[in-house]
Amino acid sequence: MNQTPDKSVETQIRMTEDCTGCAACANVCPVGAIKMEPYGQEGFYKPHVDPQVCINCGLCTKTCPQHEFRDKNQEEPACYAAMAPDDIRLKSSSGGVFTILAEEILRRGGVVCGAAFDENWRVHHILVENEAGLEKLRGAKYVQSFISEDIFKQIKSHLEAGRSVLFSGVACQVAGLYNFLRKDYENLYTVDLVCAYAPSPKVWDQYLNENYTPSDIRHISFRDKTTRGWGCWHNTITTISGVVEENKYMTPFLNRLFKGEHCVNCKFKRFPRPADFTMGDFWKIGVHDIKCDDRKGTSGFLLNSRKAEEYTKRIKDKFTLFKKFPLTTMSWQMTMYEPRTKSAQNFFRQIDSLPYHINSTETPIKTKVGITNWWFVNNRGAILTNYALNEMVNNLGYEANTINYISPIDRKNYPGGFAEAFAKKYLRLTRPLQNKGDLKSINREIGTFIAGSDQIFRYDLCALNNHLFYMGWVDAAHRKLLSYSASFAIDRFEANEFQKNLTRHFLSRFDQLSVREFDGVDIMRDTFGLAATQVLDPVFCIEPEKYENMAENATEKPKGDFIAYYIMWPTENNKKIIQYVQERLGVRSAIHLNSSPSIEHWLWCIKNAKFIVTDSFHASAFSVIFNKQFAVIPAPREYPSRFKTLEKLTGLSTRFFYRNNDIYDAKDLFDPIDFTDCNQRMEKEIRRSTQWLKDALMAPKEYKLNPEQEMYDALISYQNEETLQLGIRCFHLEESIKELRNIIKNM
Repeated sequence: MNQTPDKSVETQIRMTEDCTGCAACANVCPVGAIKMEPYGQEGFYKPHVDPQVCINCGLCTKTCPQHEFRDKNQEEPACYAAMAPDDIRLKSSSGGVFTILAEEILRRGGVVCGAAFDENWRVHHILVENEAGLEKLRGAKYVQSFISEDIFKQIKSHLEAGRSVLFSGVACQVAGLYNFLRKDYENLYTVDLVCAYAPSPKVWDQYLNENYTPSDIRHISFRDKTTRGWGCWHNTITTISGVVEENKYMTPFLNRLFKGEHCVNCKFKRFPRPADFTMGDFWKIGVHDIKCDDRKGTSGFLLNSRKAEEYTKRIKDKFTLFKKFPLTTMSWQMTMYEPRTKSAQNFFRQIDSLPYHINSTETPIKTKVGITNWWFVNNRGAILTNYALNEMVNNLGYEANTINYISPIDRKNYPGGFAEAFAKKYLRLTRPLQNKGDLKSINREIGTFIAGSDQIFRYDLCALNNHLFYMGWVDAAHRKLLSYSASFAIDRFEANEFQKNLTRHFLSRFDQLSVREFDGVDIMRDTFGLAATQVLDPVFCIEPEKYENMAENATEKPKGDFIAYYIMWPTENNKKIIQYVQERLGVRSAIHLNSSPSIEHWLWCIKNAKFIVTDSFHASAFSVIFNKQFAVIPAPREYPSRFKTLEKLTGLSTRFFYRNNDIYDAKDLFDPIDFTDCNQRMEKEIRRSTQWLKDALMAPKEYKLNPEQEMYDALISYQNEETLQLGIRCFHLEESIKELRNIIKNM
């Protein structure tokens, strides 16, 4: 009869940060309550306990090598450089030592356990009893191997029957086997592999499925020597179409991008080693003896136990090289501590939201671009504007990263929702940034920053979120700082003199400025004395197919004819306009796009509506992109600056109505729009706007802060308005830099 399951058991044996998935707990469980399964977002194999089966016997926690492991081997084992004959080395990752060890076990009627590919090219431990099976175990496999819930039991059965067993695995797996057995067997021989870390099988699956059809694969070699000799970079995959050599997996692996936290905390990166033998590549052996490196592979071979020394005497003559070296020539590989990089943390954070080829690409800092705008608000246009700018940057060969910072006020106003769901699915976000210090720290990871499009230069909105979009936190002396299609939203800058001077300082730090509206060019020139270029909103500048593909992913797709309306400022007047359009078109259904549950649904409705009525800039923009019948109607508290620009660019003047009743007088309102001229105009503008961004990204960083700007930045860092106003008055009166330094010194 089962006892009430202890909820802490699974936590204890998993120890999420430390558990390596050795499966000792699953093998020792007397009732089969533990299964090895991919765990969490990172997908490493870890134990899962069925609470309905568990009897709380405690064997799992007693067996776990992370809880306890008894060292029994030598702290300073003998170290050798070893080479097997060339025919064996050619098929091996390094010097072929494993094959020599295994062949001797098989010759004596024993069994060998090691990592092999299955029919789906996943890696798991198997038992082999002949030379043909040994072929499956040969060669390095840089993936966490699945150890089943009964393989240690099978090994024990062979040992109890008197058969010799050779077990090969990474150190934690060897430790798991010993803890399971709880007894020393003279007929058991173990090998632990020199291990940097074992990547998640989830990563391996993503890589294979994105680049190959697994059923077409015939052979995989992580370390192919046939063309370039012994090394780490020569990954080949043989398919029905031929041999492919590429490093889409090995390069990020060697850059430690796939490293789990449990490998950082590895308790076996030390001496004594858990296994009888340790083997791995004898890197740098040529430095100690050039004759020991013929570029065909040299193994480092440690004899950690008395049993290993005796066994080696029987096989020593099978090696073509077997030369002793000081332990220090190889031990550095087994004791070196390497923390988990931020890149690895970001990789696993985004593993479900980005394709493998994007997520696994380590990009030089100079080609990393950080973008900030209203990506986190539940506003469809703002979200798609950010997405489109990211795509523009990526299309130009750079890596776009949305700055993952939401101010406390913004977080309160915009708590998640479909914006967050969209970001996880379509954006590459930086690590989460919590405060001003975090924002400044991102300068170490990004080469260029872009203040993105939409109403990010509108002062009342910028001041609300602590001037985030004016980019005062960017190191403008060393990082390129651009704005792309940024908007003031109106035809003037509404702020007092202090706010204007503060904004002038922020904007003067930018290397190049572009704005969305023609009025924005005038504001930059007349209010701030700065030059800016008018460019298109980014939603126009990427392939419409991207939006169409998104739209097809909508879970809700209305049937039949309908009009769509997207009204930001509902009034009685625009309700009448919507009803008027319905009646004239004879369409009974009208869909309110403010209630769209997702971006995909919003796009699908615009693309498939018979007519769109809106007071929104971006609903107007997507009506143009999809070449839809539409009408822009007036909105209270709204300024026509954005619409005037769009009207001029598209040439569709008959679609914009700035007064309440103008739409009723439009004779051609329901005539099909001829988009020929509009599309030609927009194609030209797309080329011009994209070229501006390309040139701005490629331009060398030449801008340097002058002494006044440096001092201003120092004052701003205090985030004290009284201090800021004092500093501004000083500059206005052209007081000396020395006097400003005294002000700061005496604060």
